[in-house]
Formats: sequence, structure tokens, C-alpha cells
Amino acid sequence: HIQPFQFHRQNFRGKQAPDFIYHPVSLTNINN
Repeated sequence: HIQPFQFHRQNFRGKQAPDFIYHPVSLTNINN
């Protein structure tokens, strides 16, 4: 699902790196 990925993106708004680096599990959520 894309929603949890966006949620993590908001948490790491200050981070320049992609969200999946901080939350690898998000990639699995998107695929599912």
C-alpha cells in the first residue's frame, strides 16, 4: 500500500535520502 510509505515520508521530511533507506519494510507494503 502506498499510504504507509507516504506516512513515513512525512516523518522523515527533513531527510534528503529516499524513505526506503530508513524503512525497508515500506517497499514490501507497496508491493503488497
